Amino acid sequence: MARSLPWKWRRSIRAWPARGSICAARLLLFLFLFLLFLFLVFVLNSPSQTQSHVRDVGISSRVRRLVQVSKRKPSALYIRGLRARAPGWTYHHYNDNQCMALLDASSRALWDQLPTGQHRSDLCRYIVLEQDGGMFLDTDVTLEADIDTIVGNVSFVSARTYHYNKHALFNGFLYATSHHPLMQIVLADALKTDIQLLRDDYHHWIKMLYLHMIDANLSSTRILYERKSFWWRSGSRILDEHAGIVASHWAYNKAGAVQGVDGTPSVIERTWWFLAIRIASNVRDWTKVRAVIVQLLWRDHII
Repeated sequence: MARSLPWKWRRSIRAWPARGSICAARLLLFLFLFLLFLFLVFVLNSPSQTQSHVRDVGISSRVRRLVQVSKRKPSALYIRGLRARAPGWTYHHYNDNQCMALLDASSRALWDQLPTGQHRSDLCRYIVLEQDGGMFLDTDVTLEADIDTIVGNVSFVSARTYHYNKHALFNGFLYATSHHPLMQIVLADALKTDIQLLRDDYHHWIKMLYLHMIDANLSSTRILYERKSFWWRSGSRILDEHAGIVASHWAYNKAGAVQGVDGTPSVIERTWWFLAIRIASNVRDWTKVRAVIVQLLWRDHII
């Protein structure tokens, strides 16, 4: 019967086994890539065990003050979310004028030379915590656990940031009792900082905060761990000793903090991301690739 078929058909029939093996190989490769994609999405994005550190926990007088520093006071919705996690705590917001009112002559001279508003905010929070104590939170940080559980009976709480191989503390999540020895050291060092160091290294102060904590070796401290979210625009999470999420840092999606929305992409967004990666694999101009990915993933979100 095969001999009665046209020559082109007979050649196609003979090529079927080879074509079948190629198709099978492509199918296996596709399944492998798909399973790898699912692993990246659902496994690596789940909280993992971390090495948070609680050292010599002792009894201290808890300071029930929530502190924030920014030019404008956060929205009532955001503050209400903080208060829900901090019953019995008072809320204190400091703008530029209120921060400057705390400065003496020497600190005012430093204030005027600081290269960025973020550094002024850093200096203000150090002064406030050293004088009055409390829990400082950046205005893009939300609490995911009760603050009394986070603070416990320790006198200092912070989190090791994922920057610089974790050799820095996240000073946007910082608790200290009033006149804490570590905050006194940190503030004294900050007031003597060479401005050129801050110009050359934006994160100089958080590195020094970590080094001072190591050198002081104080008891009654609790150091948690900041873990960057797998999804870039979701920011990071602060985890406790059991990998439980105690706070979220919406560094790249301010709407997550203000509106209380989840930063995890939907299934449609994940699909768009997968397609964007496939497009990127065939394009040499990475500037265009970045533009495509931004358009596909984050066009409706604040970056």
